[in-house]
Amino acid sequence: MKRWQNRRFSELVSQVTETRDVLARQSDLSPRNTIVNEKLTALVRYVTLPHNQAVAKRALQFLNQTGVTADLRALCQRAEFQLELFYSHPDRVLDFPYIDHYLKLALKESELANLNANSRVVFVGGGPLPWTPLVLTIVQSARAQDMLAELTRCLVDGDQADDQLKKVIHREFWRDWPSAFQVLSVEKEPEAASQAVKALTRLGMQDHVQVTAADGAHLVVPPGFDTFFIASMVTEKERVMLNIMSQVEPGKEITFLVRSVDPVNMRALLYEPADELLEDMEACIPGLTWEDTFLPEDGSILINSVHVYKYRRPLESETETAA
Repeated sequence: MKRWQNRRFSELVSQVTETRDVLARQSDLSPRNTIVNEKLTALVRYVTLPHNQAVAKRALQFLNQTGVTADLRALCQRAEFQLELFYSHPDRVLDFPYIDHYLKLALKESELANLNANSRVVFVGGGPLPWTPLVLTIVQSARAQDMLAELTRCLVDGDQADDQLKKVIHREFWRDWPSAFQVLSVEKEPEAASQAVKALTRLGMQDHVQVTAADGAHLVVPPGFDTFFIASMVTEKERVMLNIMSQVEPGKEITFLVRSVDPVNMRALLYEPADELLEDMEACIPGLTWEDTFLPEDGSILINSVHVYKYRRPLESETETAA
């Protein structure tokens, strides 16, 4: 490896390790802690920068081997939960600093899942501030009312973009949209589920986004829901998916959108990649097939990749034939 690559490698390892060490020393990982805010904001910016692929791969391998990655992911997960819990307070909902991230990803996911005004979606891992279920609803409303351009206009860079986005998100025509579109946000922590209800009520979206306090691995799927999102922070993705698949009627098809991170990208420092798990599941579960994958471009503010899978439960006759 060239000298400049060795220097970049050392810089990457040093930056990430120092961030892990600082976060590990904090007793409060909520946004009330300015040190946490500064470090996490810098970390998100850092991992989304374009990095030399060979250097990033070597750094990721080293950080994995030394345990830094596992430590950092655990700290980031705790901090993200605290971030959402803090901003789930009704007076702070619209001050959440990453609304644009959620909206950009929801626009792409709506396209990947072919959502429409009659879709019924389950989002597992909604947390105390279910922005994804919220913005999925807003995207469908905007599309149905030919207002998608107005919505996406708020995502351009500019000093007024954040203020404009807040105003547009809190518009009456999303709240009063007469549609069958429905999202069920699943959150296993009762306190977080309770806060999610308060946040949705503050935005007037409680009729379009329902919340249930349940573990996704034991969720009883309501009738009529056929599109299932699995959040990045859901640690037992396999159990959740198997539980959902077990409730599909033979011959019926459902769609999974599983959030992950590119395992060879620095974004993998923030979440556990799901790629290998999904490939293993596809190889051994009849009826589970890969459809598409979305990867953020270099320099994009987005963290998550998204894998789209279809699951069609085989008929008994098909199972017997295969045997």
